Amino acid sequence: MSPLTLPRGRRGKTMALALLAAAVGAAWLGVASPLLSLHAAGQERLAQQQMLATRMARLVATLPELRRQAASTQRRIGPEPLLSGLTDAVAAAALQTRLQGMAGDAGASLASVEALPAEAIGGLRRIGLRVALRAPLPVLIRLLRDVHGASPRMLVDDVQIRTGLIIRGEALPLDISFTVLAFRAGLAETAAR
Repeated sequence: MSPLTLPRGRRGKTMALALLAAAVGAAWLGVASPLLSLHAAGQERLAQQQMLATRMARLVATLPELRRQAASTQRRIGPEPLLSGLTDAVAAAALQTRLQGMAGDAGASLASVEALPAEAIGGLRRIGLRVALRAPLPVLIRLLRDVHGASPRMLVDDVQIRTGLIIRGEALPLDISFTVLAFRAGLAETAAR
């Protein structure tokens, strides 16, 4: 076997240049090109983060004005519009406690309270109670007036009034039932499920 000899002269130079070009090409494909791509991706990520930081800084700058608007809106709205409570059951219990207090202030006591199934309405949860009581008409009017002006906001629906014998000049008790509805934010309940 004869030893391998490398070409000399013009053919050797051409072959050496071809090997050099292949080595540079391999280095480019294996090292430089991925590094340049990584650098370009990093620059793009940095540009996106800078745009996000600029946008967040603009949003933070609007926060005092948004708080002022929220306070102004709250003053115009009046009382707190939503029930507190992280779950429907807690909100219904708070609504029941508030309603029992209003009934007591009006001079009545609730004969029965039934929690109705909560319903999702948009981003809110509607909490309902079906209540029954026995009271004279002036007490009912006072209770309904108190419910109308309550905080959080409450709505009355499906009022049913039944009377017994009517005796002239006497304020006889009426059998009354109605539904009280209020709303709470629905995000916590959705997240809990």
